[in-house]
Amino acid sequence: MGRKRNHQKKSPAVDATDSPLLSCQVSPVYGRYLCTKVDVQKGDLLIKEKYLVAGPLSLSGVVCIGCHSDLSKKFFRFKCTKCSWPLCANKCQKSPFHAIECQFLLEHKILPPEEPDSVSYGAITVLRACLLKKTKPREYSKLMGLEAHNDIRKGLPLWDANEEHVVKVIRDEWKLGQDFTADEIHTICGILEVNGFEIGDVYSFLGLFAVTSMLAHDCVPNATHFENIDEGVMERQRR
Repeated sequence: MGRKRNHQKKSPAVDATDSPLLSCQVSPVYGRYLCTKVDVQKGDLLIKEKYLVAGPLSLSGVVCIGCHSDLSKKFFRFKCTKCSWPLCANKCQKSPFHAIECQFLLEHKILPPEEPDSVSYGAITVLRACLLKKTKPREYSKLMGLEAHNDIRKGLPLWDANEEHVVKVIRDEWKLGQDFTADEIHTICGILEVNGFEIGDVYSFLGLFAVTSMLAHDCVPNATHFENIDEGVMERQRR
């Protein structure tokens, strides 16, 4: 996941691995991957990284726009006083997750879906990623350095699902066609799908981590991870 096969191209995601313990290598078969520079001991901290973007899972139902808890079976008692999107509590209006798009939703008069079973909430995560282009261009560059596998995904049903529930929602329903192209949105969908992690314990949502996404699969686990949801941080330690 997260690895490109181009031997010459070096992305900001690779540059970010300036750890004294880790380096990013390239395999002619698997592309980019992380490996240790030195022998590491049990308990050594390998990576501590804040998410590039986080939000509701793809095709998510109704969730709190602040903490991503499930609201599908709850009565909407709270909503953001600025953009009117649903919250599970007033405190979630100040969530750093929601701060990314709140003013944008307000300025563009984008209201939450009226249908209680809407899957449009997953499009919020993609919108948050798109907005990095304007608000945090360096992080957007790291995000776009990850693999989307568009050539493979175009032949899968998931591509059509993204077209219906994400691309059309952002460009047509939310009338943001002038801001984001269909190709750009599809690419971001792919990056999130290929590289994202499902995080959270009480409720699950998606988090994308530029360096952590470079980890290659190993049939014998040699590391474990810890999540600090409040700070949006993931840690990987030698086990």
